[in-house]
Amino acid sequence: MGQISIKIPGHFSAKINTHATWDTRDNTFYPTTGVLISGKISRAGITDQAFGNLLTISDRSYYKGVASASTYNAIGEHGVLAVIASVCGAGRDAPFFDSCGVGFSDGLRGFGTLDNLQNWSASAQVEYRGRFSERFGYVAFAGLGGGGESISAISTKNGGAAAGVGLRYRIAKKFGLDYAVDYAVNDQGEAFLYLSLGQRF
Repeated sequence: MGQISIKIPGHFSAKINTHATWDTRDNTFYPTTGVLISGKISRAGITDQAFGNLLTISDRSYYKGVASASTYNAIGEHGVLAVIASVCGAGRDAPFFDSCGVGFSDGLRGFGTLDNLQNWSASAQVEYRGRFSERFGYVAFAGLGGGGESISAISTKNGGAAAGVGLRYRIAKKFGLDYAVDYAVNDQGEAFLYLSLGQRF
């Protein structure tokens, strides 16, 4: 799958993505069994010019890769244990909006989206999902992540641990689609509230 875009005069960006996915989940929105493994590798180029494109300010390219694996296991009649691990790596010339980081490229709750941007990051999350009724459900989750300038330098100093709870309201019983409200606190004492459609992973 490829994507090419031209943003503004004097700025050109092009990006080519390659995706691979293995999916054995029993449901896309609310899986109770199965495995999802996905990977994406992209190469992008960015050129910035000025004075009617007569002066090139910067001309750079970079690679980025993201891989994740998640499993889903039914517990009892209404419970589900979901686990996900992910790793992200981006070249040093990647712009901030296409870099890696805990809470940014992995969706780990409990961290500011742009607080831990790094060239490399890795994280793991575990979540228990239960139901009060056919319409209402709840989750309890915990996660750990870190980042660094290289894969060998990944550290929880650029991330950390977080945990929280959430409520679910099923808006489509046929598809298992929930509206989600999550509250998370990290090991620095910071609290975050999340509103989303569907599960986090």
